[in-house]
Amino acid sequence: MRIDTPGYHHRQVSVLTQLFGALALMVILAWYSSNGDGIALLVAGSVALLVGVLHALTIRVTDTTLAWHFGFRLFSKSAPLADIAGVEPVRNRWWYGWGIRYTAHGWLYNVAGLDAVEITRRNGKTFRLGTDQPDILASAIRARLEA
Repeated sequence: MRIDTPGYHHRQVSVLTQLFGALALMVILAWYSSNGDGIALLVAGSVALLVGVLHALTIRVTDTTLAWHFGFRLFSKSAPLADIAGVEPVRNRWWYGWGIRYTAHGWLYNVAGLDAVEITRRNGKTFRLGTDQPDILASAIRARLEA
């Protein structure tokens, strides 16, 4: 069933990771300037570019699907809304970290911060999507589930 409200689309970028990437680039460039090694410059630039571009999480909610991907869709996943039984904003433990990892609450997909939305599937399995907009994301999913 289609509803009149627009879908949810949000991209969260990890500023901290980008800063670490920039710092690494500066260190390697400083080393390059003292050693004159062109390969180090190429590697440093490539690593900084990949860290900056890939360490972002985009989440979309459409009429039928919850989808998320990192960077330029090099890693993407989705779940049909019909498969979702529950949605709850949560706060992750700091030691869960960032990235893609398995936790006591199922899979976690996160680029920054501790806030997330826990999705419970109809089969009882859960996963979490890290976001800086947990209430808005949870509301968007609930609105689609109730439509």
